Amino acid sequence: MTGTSEGGEADGTALARLLAARGSALKGYAYLLCGDAALAEDLVQEALVRALGSRRARSVEHLESYVRKVILNLVMDGTRRRTRWLRIRPLFVMPTEPTEDEGSTSAVRLTVRDALLGLSPRQRACVVLRYYEDRSVAGIAEELGCGEGTVKRHLHDARRTLADMLRELDTTAEKVGHGV
Repeated sequence: MTGTSEGGEADGTALARLLAARGSALKGYAYLLCGDAALAEDLVQEALVRALGSRRARSVEHLESYVRKVILNLVMDGTRRRTRWLRIRPLFVMPTEPTEDEGSTSAVRLTVRDALLGLSPRQRACVVLRYYEDRSVAGIAEELGCGEGTVKRHLHDARRTLADMLRELDTTAEKVGHGV
């Protein structure tokens, strides 16, 4: 077996074309889900490797959606593992603050990123799929393997949490700006 897609294109070539055309969009999607640029690059690479070894995504048209699904699953699985680890890890280690590259990021991006990171992984996945991927509630439910009511609940809770966080951050920035 030579590893060709339905159109006769080699799988590696299809992945290379996908990466050239949509690589930054895939990295942006992964970044929104995980909140870390280096981890987002790793997630995209891992998803591409898995897509290369899979026979599910045989056509170029379905390759991007397959890679996005793999990225989502990797984030969700990684979050589950990390949550288990945090339960047994000694709590004497203080988490480090994320570093800020002043030349390439804006205050708004950092504020939104911090607000997204304040959500639970399921809420963050629902928000990214709904507002970044423009998916329907039914599509999100299918993607995450849960009911539509659960997705609606996650979106409702996430919107409320984001509104509170962004309002709080805006109030803090306003006080700092006025020298209070």
